[in-house]
Amino acid sequence: MPVKSGLMQRYDTFVFDWDGTLNRMDTILKLKNIGKKVLGIYGRTSKSDVKAVGAAGANIKGRLREEEIGDRLFSRLVDLKMLVSRVKLQEGTVDLLKQLKKGKKAVAMLTDADSYIVLKGVSYHNIEDYFDIIVSTRMFKAVKPSPLGLVEVLRLLKAKKSRTVYIGDTLLDYEVAKKVGVDFCAVASGVDSYETFRKAGVMKVFRTVEEIRRTL
Repeated sequence: MPVKSGLMQRYDTFVFDWDGTLNRMDTILKLKNIGKKVLGIYGRTSKSDVKAVGAAGANIKGRLREEEIGDRLFSRLVDLKMLVSRVKLQEGTVDLLKQLKKGKKAVAMLTDADSYIVLKGVSYHNIEDYFDIIVSTRMFKAVKPSPLGLVEVLRLLKAKKSRTVYIGDTLLDYEVAKKVGVDFCAVASGVDSYETFRKAGVMKVFRTVEEIRRTL
């Protein structure tokens, strides 16, 4: 029997990244991550960003809005890849979402990805109804590690920081969680490795989504 992680008891709200966390991106995701670092397109928080969050909040409940950040070469490459190929979920994703909803947990998605592509993916696998809200950082023009998207998720769900966990596959996701003040769980089957997360001081690191599911 696997050792229980205690996540079901500890948290009421589960926020997931999409690419590389629930959705398999393989090589193309690594290219996107490298491209972000090279091109320097990390989001920056400003006073105008904060105002935009408040103004836009009421319009994104439940679904993504089609907003674009601009002509980001690697981001577009990933979008094109997803548009022409079948979306593949990480093993255990559907069963994990089912368990969380059965446990009456709030479930959200926070993604840097294009809204149309994400909706195609969740619709293809019939998992849309497992999410209470889906938020794209592109509507804020402030991609991760800007905290604006996660701040908005918490606001819309009226979630307590102390009872929320953010689950992602990159150190960018970890940085977002730290900025907002919520706990973080890493999944080492996407961009960053198990060893990378450990060296960065991440306490909860799972090798796969299936491992999270088995230890809930």
